[in-house]
Amino acid sequence: RLKVLGVDVPGGMQDYWAVPTARLLKVPDSLNDDHAALIEPLAVATHDVSRARVKAGDAVVVFGGGPIGCLIALVCRHRGARVQVAEINRFRLDMLKGLGLDTIGPDRDVVRAVNDWTDGDGADVAFEVTGNPAAVRVMTDVVRVWGTLSVVAIHAEPMPVHLYPMFARELTMHGSRLYTRAAWEEAIRLASTGAVPVGPLVSRRIPLEDLQKGMEEALAGGPVMKVLVDLVG
Repeated sequence: RLKVLGVDVPGGMQDYWAVPTARLLKVPDSLNDDHAALIEPLAVATHDVSRARVKAGDAVVVFGGGPIGCLIALVCRHRGARVQVAEINRFRLDMLKGLGLDTIGPDRDVVRAVNDWTDGDGADVAFEVTGNPAAVRVMTDVVRVWGTLSVVAIHAEPMPVHLYPMFARELTMHGSRLYTRAAWEEAIRLASTGAVPVGPLVSRRIPLEDLQKGMEEALAGGPVMKVLVDLVG
């Protein structure tokens, strides 16, 4: 019966809507509007990382270095985990490296790279954030015995999954969708203290009349992370 406005039911683009005051969260004065706009995707990341029970010392692989994958990696790093992000987009690879994150680019075999990185043990946790069949095919091959797979990306169509490692290594796989209030509260704390730098993810601001163009640019996978819409002008 979950009904999320703008996801399960229409209305996410309307000018106003009424909600109970208990659902409101205060944005600290230390966050400017651009950074505050990144609290929502950061809440997705904090929820994903909590669902996967990432802890200090874990080896974590994130498939996909877009906004959500990047934020997942940053939250994992904040929790003391070691992180590798697998990404093919050169613009995003440069941004990830600029944030101090280790990456696996398109010129390297992901499974071999993770095996070398973990001395053959495999990662403790892997996040699938691409929605790409290529990542789905190999995600079970990079996780250690009793490891965890978290499916974050939206897969609209059935995908083939290599299930033998699920059996052989007794892996745990779960889905992770949206967030909880606790995830929002953690996201506000991480953003407002600078523990997770959200500013670099803002690629640019556009006026409301360019909304369609901005969405198309974001979906095209070019040199962009997050495009913010200026409603004030």
